[in-house]
Amino acid sequence: MRVTKHGRQLAAYDLQELKAFGMRKVVVQGGAEEGPALLDVLTHAGVSDFGSLTILGPGQRDSGRLELKASDVGPDTVLDVAKRGTVKIAGPSIPRNKRVRDITEIQVK
Repeated sequence: MRVTKHGRQLAAYDLQELKAFGMRKVVVQGGAEEGPALLDVLTHAGVSDFGSLTILGPGQRDSGRLELKASDVGPDTVLDVAKRGTVKIAGPSIPRNKRVRDITEIQVK
């Protein structure tokens, strides 16, 4: 998974590197989700503030694209580690049917 800003790669993480951030367990819409906090990953990538994020994936089981305003991202927004070895976005302000699975890139704006 890559973190980019204005087309420039800020950082790239594999699953083991994401897990090393620490696994945060949150309950979102009745389901338990566990993975690194999105804000921790962004901070590590050098992102101190942002107006919005675009979360991208292959779009095979979902739309493959989700736009989030900064106000939609909080401490309980996580990159949930799936049993298949991929990550999806989950958080209190993200409806289950809008989640992007198998995230490949987070674009910072």
